[in-house]
Amino acid sequence: MRINKRRYKIKAFFFEIVLLNVVLVVAFYEPLRWLLKQLLKKIWRNFKKSRFCPEFITKHDRQRRIEDSNSKISEKEIEKQINSINNESAKYGWDPARYKKRAKCYERKKDYKSVIDDCNEALKLDKDLENEINPNLADAYFNDGNYSKAIEYYDKVIEHIPNDANAHLNKGFACYKKLRFEEAEKCYNKAIELFEKKIEEKPEEKELEKAKKGIAKAFLNKGLVYYDQGKEDDALKCYEEAADRDSECVEAYYNRGFIYFTRKDKEENSIEKAVENYEKALKNNSDLAKIYYIKPKLAKAYFNRGNSYLGKEDYDKAIDDYNKAIEYKCDFAEAYCKMGISYACKQDYTEALKWFNKAVDLNPKEIQAWDCKGDMHHHKGELDNAIKCYSNIIHLDSKHANSHYKIAIIYKQRGEIDEAIEWLNKAINLDPEHPNFYLNMGTIIKEHKRDIAEAVKYFNKAIDLDPDYRDLCNMLMEEQL
Repeated sequence: MRINKRRYKIKAFFFEIVLLNVVLVVAFYEPLRWLLKQLLKKIWRNFKKSRFCPEFITKHDRQRRIEDSNSKISEKEIEKQINSINNESAKYGWDPARYKKRAKCYERKKDYKSVIDDCNEALKLDKDLENEINPNLADAYFNDGNYSKAIEYYDKVIEHIPNDANAHLNKGFACYKKLRFEEAEKCYNKAIELFEKKIEEKPEEKELEKAKKGIAKAFLNKGLVYYDQGKEDDALKCYEEAADRDSECVEAYYNRGFIYFTRKDKEENSIEKAVENYEKALKNNSDLAKIYYIKPKLAKAYFNRGNSYLGKEDYDKAIDDYNKAIEYKCDFAEAYCKMGISYACKQDYTEALKWFNKAVDLNPKEIQAWDCKGDMHHHKGELDNAIKCYSNIIHLDSKHANSHYKIAIIYKQRGEIDEAIEWLNKAINLDPEHPNFYLNMGTIIKEHKRDIAEAVKYFNKAIDLDPDYRDLCNMLMEEQL
């Protein structure tokens, strides 16, 4: 087919003219330019969400999609196998082998009740299979949470095979769940002994690795037994053994971190030890679900260590730890607030205000952040903004006496004495045990109302509540005299 080149060139020329006009209109006509910009933004956002833009899918999303697709594939295969066994049995009848085969499919599907039913059906048909099927029944009852039955069947397994380390290990956990701690401890000790023997035999690498992980699990579970009995030091030793045998035993590091964290008020350097163990738990872990469980705990540990540094007036270290806490938990409003306090203590009020703003944006109900933000505005002379912050606190907690008091002080600064007295009275009614409220009320009445007798009553009340106010109150009363 012959192409009419002249006609093609004319069309191209007209298209260029139209395109040039559109560009000129967009360039010089503001509303149309804004509209085009919004349209392009929307197209870009939709593109990012689409399957055509895989680089915007997070690592977590990729992992989840892979796991979901794998589980769907395996579930389909299992269903096919179960249907095949059912069809085969409908033709030729059920026998122990088919029940056992279907039980394995249900086990892969984690349908443990069906596993138990099929194993029992197989046993009805052939009692001689008891030693072969009992381990499956024990594991099925164990995984189904029926620990009494699990113990019963693990006893049968151990009677038949006394050196089955995994049976002792699982029986120990079942006993622990039934609060039979002494029995659980004996089972774990036996499991450790059997795993140690296996290691001494110098088996193949895979078997050796399994034995080491088995010992680690036994020590880990033994630690749980000690912890529930209040023996924290023994539990820590067990967790240490578990971590030594298996460096990837995340639970051992996590549990040690948890114990040290609970000791933060009793033991020096416990927070440092908690942070160290939580960090190891995170570092040695590849399970995404566990990572998302550990991170908030690690954030809390850094937050508490930051509080410790803040109390020691080591503000730079406190800021470093609060940054770490925010890194592991980005919506940690309390950490943002404490960061602001640290900067305020360093007299960097502008930076402090930024962090307080972030804190209240994340959690509008964070009273401490509103209070500190109000203090920053007050310090900068932005009195209206300060009143708004304190009013927000009162809206959240109408009985917050200190906010009433701070509003009273601002009104006093402005010279609005009646309003100041009104707000101070509200503060005193809410918290009649606060000497500072009476001191300021006495000062206002003495200086502005010239009612010395009334002022003296308030000064005396402040002294009654806290004798340390005596010198200050006496000095204020002597000034007038």
